[in-house]
Amino acid sequence: MDLGAFFRNQSYVATLSTTKGDQSKAMSSYKDAQTFDCDLEAAAQACRFALNEMQMLVKKDAGQSFVANEKVRLGFANPAKLEVNLSASGAKTTVAVNSSNFGLGPIQGGHVKGVAETFLSNVKLQLGKNQASAPSAGDDLAGQLEKLAEMKAKGLLSDEEFAAAKAKLL
Repeated sequence: MDLGAFFRNQSYVATLSTTKGDQSKAMSSYKDAQTFDCDLEAAAQACRFALNEMQMLVKKDAGQSFVANEKVRLGFANPAKLEVNLSASGAKTTVAVNSSNFGLGPIQGGHVKGVAETFLSNVKLQLGKNQASAPSAGDDLAGQLEKLAEMKAKGLLSDEEFAAAKAKLL
């Protein structure tokens, strides 16, 4: 079996880099990105939720970028490092993920891919919950009109003030 062909066919990237002192380290890494219909702040909050759900140790939270490490666990896979970068374009935000760990092979490669995919799934889940719980514009308008009517009924607003506030909302 040609090991070079085996590694090229995997969905992760294996890199070999040299460090100071001529020591070498092998890394497995996996990159992915998804675009969501939300603003940058909502995506950042969803990323924080996902990191918390995965019990990752957050090393850096700069609002639009995060770096986190997995807690060390017993097993065959080395702990993964997760780097997340957010970028917004209009009403859409792209969440780009790079997951990596020390070591090569299908176990390490599968692990870093699983960490990245789990993170993106948790972000998507949280954003779905936020969108489902957000009131629609019609519900919000109706609620504001009801509050105005209650204030008028209690005598807190005059007829003129009520009419002006209502016209502003509509």
